[in-house]
Amino acid sequence: ANITHLFSQPGGTPVTSWLYGFDPDGTGDAPFELGAFGESSDDRNDDDVSPMASIKYLATDTVLETLHMDDAMTYLTYSTGFRSGGVAVGNGDFDGDNIIDLENFKPEYVDMLEWGFKIDAIDRKLRTNVAIFYQDYTDIQLTTTKPGPFGIPLPAIENAGKAEMQGVEIEFTLLPTDNLRFMGSVAYLDAEFKEYLSEVPIDGKQLEIDRSDEPMPRAPEWTSYLSVDY
Repeated sequence: ANITHLFSQPGGTPVTSWLYGFDPDGTGDAPFELGAFGESSDDRNDDDVSPMASIKYLATDTVLETLHMDDAMTYLTYSTGFRSGGVAVGNGDFDGDNIIDLENFKPEYVDMLEWGFKIDAIDRKLRTNVAIFYQDYTDIQLTTTKPGPFGIPLPAIENAGKAEMQGVEIEFTLLPTDNLRFMGSVAYLDAEFKEYLSEVPIDGKQLEIDRSDEPMPRAPEWTSYLSVDY
């Protein structure tokens, strides 16, 4: 269904409605024609090599007997990550062709360091995994909203300059009987922007604002999970 909002643009010709979605007949009697208002296109190509190195240690029988464990291992991993850039619809027409400009967003890069261990105990009725991690992002990609040319918030993808995430995750599986199983996890995450400069249209110009003090989206400080099967 189409949704119509009433608004007027200050200082301009009053506009009675703004149409979201696709209507084959537009808002009047004339059929909607694809490309009638012009076309705009852009493309980009990104590639990268993402190395990874890991070392692990398996507990010896002596260590297992001393700590009353059935199995145990610890590991340390360093890795890098890459997410390609892309093209998205911008938030205004700044080249004067009466078409909303396309904007490029850059690739995202991350360096990751993780230390963890895995333990089986109580005749393998208890399994515990623990991971402590640190992630350093450059040009992290964010799905956000920006004011469009008429002041209406529009979805957008942009790059924040730098961001860091660090935290710890703990998960367990417990089998107290053959018919009963507990599974759970808890995680703590400290995520923050180190640099986040965003361009927004103000009075027909693209101005840069500092958004580094905003909370990182979809990055809750605490998460937990618990389930019981019988």
